[in-house]
Amino acid sequence: MSTRSPSRGQTSRVWSAVTCRHHPASPEVRIVDSPITGLMVGAAPWSQVKVLLACAEFQRPAIYVVAGCLDGSAQPAAYIGQTVSPRDRMAGHKSKPRLAPERLSVITIRPILCAEANEGLSSSALNALEKALHEAALLSRSHVITSTPPSDRQVQASDEAVAQRWVDDLHHPLIDAGTPILEAGVANTPYRDAFAPAPFARAPARPVRIGWSQDWPTDLLRRREAAFHVLDKDGVKATAVQCDGWTVILAGSQVRKDPAGFIQDGLDRKRILLQKQAILRPDERRPEVLDLTVPIAVPSLTNGGRLILGDNSPKSVWRRLA
Repeated sequence: MSTRSPSRGQTSRVWSAVTCRHHPASPEVRIVDSPITGLMVGAAPWSQVKVLLACAEFQRPAIYVVAGCLDGSAQPAAYIGQTVSPRDRMAGHKSKPRLAPERLSVITIRPILCAEANEGLSSSALNALEKALHEAALLSRSHVITSTPPSDRQVQASDEAVAQRWVDDLHHPLIDAGTPILEAGVANTPYRDAFAPAPFARAPARPVRIGWSQDWPTDLLRRREAAFHVLDKDGVKATAVQCDGWTVILAGSQVRKDPAGFIQDGLDRKRILLQKQAILRPDERRPEVLDLTVPIAVPSLTNGGRLILGDNSPKSVWRRLA
C-alpha cells in the first residue's frame, strides 16, 4: 500500500492505513492522513495551535475538536464544532463553558480529493460529519462533550451515509492525534447525563492473568505511558491499550466470527461465552464479523490477537502507535 511522501524536513511513519507526519518547526504538531477515506487530521497542543493553522491544508472548511478538562477537575472534556476558516475561528475562540482547552484537532480532507477547485468539505458534508462525530463521541463516554449536536442543518442523504464511514475511519487518526474521543465507550448505553462520570465498575487491584474482565482502570487511556496498538488483518480491525501490566481491547473492535484454523480450547470457549453474554454481537452489515460492545481487559496482546482472529496468531499482528 502506498502512502503520500512527507514534505521536506518532515518525518513519516505508517500504521496500517494511517500515515503520521510531524511539522518540521514543531514536532508536537502532527498531521495524520488516512488513504482509505482521504481524511486528514491536524493536531497540536493548545500552545502550538498557531503553527498548525499556518499550514495551508488547515485553512479550509473543517471540523474541529477542542479537547481538555472540565474547569476545576481532571474529567476529560471536548467541544466539537465546524468552521469555514479554522485560523479565524480559533483566533476568536475563548474557553467554552466548563472546558479548559489543552489540545486542538482539525479534521478536513486532502486538497487533491476536494471538489469545486479544492475548496474543501461542502456545507452538507460538514453538517453530516459534525453530527455523526457528536453521536459517536457521546456513546464512547471517554470525554464529556460540552457542545451540542446540530439538529436543524441541511444534510444530503449521500453525505449522511459517507459521514458514518468517515467516523469509522477516524478512530485510529484521532488516537494518534491525542484526542481519542471515540474510544473506551460502552455501546448500547444511553448517554443520559452529559456531565456524569461513566458508570464503570471499580477495577481489581491486579491486571488480568487469565480469562477477561470488564473491570479495569478507566484512566489508562489518559496516562502518559499508555501505549496504543492496532490490529488490521483479514477484514477485521481492533484497537488495544497497554499500561502498567494491563492490556485492554477497546469497544468497537471487530472480531472474526468463525475461527480460521487452529485455536486453543480455552480461547474458543472464551469467544463462545463472550457471545452468550452479548459482549460480542453480530455486525449488522457484515455477518462474518462480531463487534466488541464493551472494552475488556485480557492477559496480553498475544491472547487478545488470537481472541480477535480466532487462530494462533503471534503478537506481531499488532502495530504500536508510537
